[in-house]
Amino acid sequence: MSDNISNDVVISNGAMKGATTGASIGARFGPQGIAIGAAIGGIVGFIFDD
Repeated sequence: MSDNISNDVVISNGAMKGATTGASIGARFGPQGIAIGAAIGGIVGFIFDD
């Protein structure tokens, strides 16, 4: 089984992991926290993706 989340070249695996983590952390602040956390997490995950 592959360790990749997605084989699509549009969204990197780091961005997906960052968005998921950001949304999980932002969930304690409500719907706006989920959206902002996912956006920031996705951007940071994309930047730090190896």
